[in-house]
Amino acid sequence: MFAIIFLLKYVNSIISFDTYALAKSDPYVWSICQGLPTEVQYYTMSCYILQVPLNYAQPNQSSISISMLRLSSPNPKNNSLFVLNGGPGESGVGLVAIIDQLIPVEYGITIIFPDYRRTNFSSPFGCDDKNSQIITIYSIEYLKNRWTIEGLNQFSTTSAVHDLAIQIEASQL
Repeated sequence: MFAIIFLLKYVNSIISFDTYALAKSDPYVWSICQGLPTEVQYYTMSCYILQVPLNYAQPNQSSISISMLRLSSPNPKNNSLFVLNGGPGESGVGLVAIIDQLIPVEYGITIIFPDYRRTNFSSPFGCDDKNSQIITIYSIEYLKNRWTIEGLNQFSTTSAVHDLAIQIEASQL
């Protein structure tokens, strides 16, 4: 808990806008996860898609969508846990299939898996005109032309931390 609080204070001190206001500006409604079951290991599964700035230095310019997947216990005890799995370029929901082995449903914890930019239910990020996820030698040139170097810099660990700060704020509304 200390690390998350410190992280939020640090992130809020280096970005030039209010993460709370941004989180609050997007209606916070959990819904069915398209293409996924509604229940996993006795948890109820739902998803939320949030709009965030593509570039946090220019928050009023372009935006992209990032998603969160939530597993709700049938007997919630008002405790939430963010599971930070995956990473920039890799979805954060990889542990959903074995979550009951890590956190038994009886604990009553609501578990939230944030997805990172351009993964899973977040805005897709293809390596070619067909949105392929397979990286080839031609992908580098395609991505540089599509996003420019400055645009590609927005898919970083730094942006992931900013996104996480907004996701945590949104989950507390």
